Amino acid sequence: MAATDIQISTRHAYNEGEKFGDVGAYEEIRGRVTFSVNPLQPINDNIVDLKLAPRDEAGLVSFSCDFVILAPADLRRGNNTLLVDIPNRGRRLLSGSFNRQPVIEPEDANLPGDGFLFEKGFTQVSIGWQWDVDEDQLLGLAAPEALINDQPVMGQLISRFRPDRDQASLRIVQLGKLKPSYPVSLEGDHHLYFRRWEDDEPVEIPQPQWRFARVVDGIEQSSDVHINLTSGFRKGCIYELVYETAAAPIVGTGLLAVREVAAWLKNDNTLLAKKLTHAIAFGVSQTGRLLNQLLYEGLNTDQRGNQVYDGLFIHIAGAQRGEFNHRFAQPTVLATPSFGQRFPFSPAKVSDPWSDELAGLINTRHQPRIFHVNTSWEYWRGDASLLHTTPDGSQDLTLPDNVRCFHVAGTHHIGGLLIDGQQIDMLPTGARTAHGMNIVNFQPLMRRLLCQLHDWIVNGVLPNQSRYPSLRDETAWHRSEVLKRFTALKHIQTLNPERLSSIRKLTLGPREAEGIGEYPAKQHENYACLVSAVDESLNEVAGIRLPDITLPVATHTGWNARAAESGAGDQAAAFAGFSDFFPNTATAADPRQPIRERYVDRLDYQTRVELAITELHEQGWILAEDKQWILDNSLQRYDLAIKHGNG
Repeated sequence: MAATDIQISTRHAYNEGEKFGDVGAYEEIRGRVTFSVNPLQPINDNIVDLKLAPRDEAGLVSFSCDFVILAPADLRRGNNTLLVDIPNRGRRLLSGSFNRQPVIEPEDANLPGDGFLFEKGFTQVSIGWQWDVDEDQLLGLAAPEALINDQPVMGQLISRFRPDRDQASLRIVQLGKLKPSYPVSLEGDHHLYFRRWEDDEPVEIPQPQWRFARVVDGIEQSSDVHINLTSGFRKGCIYELVYETAAAPIVGTGLLAVREVAAWLKNDNTLLAKKLTHAIAFGVSQTGRLLNQLLYEGLNTDQRGNQVYDGLFIHIAGAQRGEFNHRFAQPTVLATPSFGQRFPFSPAKVSDPWSDELAGLINTRHQPRIFHVNTSWEYWRGDASLLHTTPDGSQDLTLPDNVRCFHVAGTHHIGGLLIDGQQIDMLPTGARTAHGMNIVNFQPLMRRLLCQLHDWIVNGVLPNQSRYPSLRDETAWHRSEVLKRFTALKHIQTLNPERLSSIRKLTLGPREAEGIGEYPAKQHENYACLVSAVDESLNEVAGIRLPDITLPVATHTGWNARAAESGAGDQAAAFAGFSDFFPNTATAADPRQPIRERYVDRLDYQTRVELAITELHEQGWILAEDKQWILDNSLQRYDLAIKHGNG
């Protein structure tokens, strides 16, 4: 048994005993579980540095993680399926993704929202897998440390920064972090590099021009968590710090935690009254990439040789993996070229044109059923099309039978939001965008797709076929082709096609195969990037199309420019698309068909949307219970468009 110790901190009726449909009440269990694994067992071979971890008398390596379980009080009334939430940077995801529950503070994730997952009978567990979460209320992992001759391991890592204002000093923190993951060894070997855009070649800034310091009240003070540049850091530019540290947690034990917690709850748990027959893992963005990594490392088989996950719901991860299984990995990092941006990218086995390596993302003996769901932003980021096209972009791939790939047209990474009925133009990072952010709400699709995945696993009911931009039907275009169409809108700040990010062939030094890198990574040839073609309204034609796209009142994109005041205004803002409303009446400045010509009035628009919703339901893309939700969203956006129009 891999779970060697279970500490329960609280166990009680969930949400004061609220009952959810036929399933009834739930209970909530919080605690911490310790796992022990054999570093010499072949199924653990791919975990970098695991053999350097301290071992007990039995030769086992231990690590522990936080967990929160929400289970039907009477498991016989549930659906016998474990839904494993892989938290993003320690923050739980299920309620915000499926239960229509806004999550502002961490504990909001424990609220039931409209109760969707509870009424469906899922046993839900959220687990800590990330070793460097900052806050106590977030779910984390206690990872063992690699030692050589009983001494800490020294080495280098890289951190990337992009300031949104000119400033003298930068804090050495990554997205979602309050402090550096690794301490700086001030006497070590350190380097600072400068780029003007994502794929620009790095230029080293000589050490005398920068220091580990910050400026306070005009006075420079030494600091091990800041860097100071004599000429100042320029907004919109990219800076990369390569620094030396003296501690190497075994980051890949987070992957083992994801494997072991499901194996424990399916087979060995003593917490619940009965065993669960199926398990689905759900990951979003960072943690969707973690699930890609889990597949690549062959970790869907437990220590007894049994299948762990029957299904994976991989959401807005694109075709990348991440910093989850190499020495000095930083799980929060996304954009820095490193181990997670290497070939392969697709579930299908394909040849790398630059090395002739034949490989695919799925290297596990036990094959789960997999949904890849992406917004337009992951395509514009430069990688999502690599899931289903050859690396050179010359042809479509045939995906394995156990995989579906869905592109949600005209959407962006952080979901379609209106705050108090208005668009927003500020990202979670605090940076501003050139245009009001995308407002298409795709959550209803998520609920239906989860039900389809579950039905496929449990009952063998085939889900909808994949939908994505394809070369075969000429709906997959290069980004520059789409951007040309947008030059007709003079009020839109478009992107510089020469400064778009892309995935490139990387080399990380002579010890790359051991999971030990040299930085910055050497960047070589570009892999292809394709996005959806657009129609006359400049909306996307490929993928799953909600009424926002088929009956538009605006152009909805998966890209948005950085606000000019943030610097680099011709480059893409992280995570964001935009929604730009049509004019009410014809104008020479805007060639798109006006709203008043598209629809007679609000009632005409409503009638058309209702028909489109019925069609989506009949095609299996949405649940009957969510029809009114989609209609309300559509009418709200129509009213906002009329308000913003020029009529």
